[in-house]
Amino acid sequence: MTQNNETQEIRKWGMWAHLSSLIWIPFIFIGFTLPVLNIIGPLTIWWFKRSDDSFIDEQAKESLNFQLCFTIYNFIMALILLVPSIIIGLTRIAAIGRSGTEQDGDILFGLKLGTLSFSLTILLAISQLILVINASRKAKNGEFYLYPFTIRFLR
Repeated sequence: MTQNNETQEIRKWGMWAHLSSLIWIPFIFIGFTLPVLNIIGPLTIWWFKRSDDSFIDEQAKESLNFQLCFTIYNFIMALILLVPSIIIGLTRIAAIGRSGTEQDGDILFGLKLGTLSFSLTILLAISQLILVINASRKAKNGEFYLYPFTIRFLR
């Protein structure tokens, strides 16, 4: 293999280290969601290809670090939205049980909270998609990309 072909192959693996994190997208269309599906691709590439070249190792670690952080941030967002929803929902159920009637404000509040949660989830997914595509493009060009707001668990 010539030097140019080796370089292109290394860059392709660097690109796939980022793009492989988007494996969750087709699964959502069949109703299958697994919170850590975005980690499997970069982890696999890092595990099997890290010793091939330092560029692949760096790109896969950066992608893996971002996806780990992204998963943690999504989990925190879910907790922030879920815990108050459960507490408020339980108190409203108790209030309905005492009064025997449901108030329109309860339904409206639930709809607002659901809309907020859905909107934030979509916003985060779009942000992830944009950042991953940008990182993939940079890796394909042989440039190193640092994701914003990422804790470097793997160095």
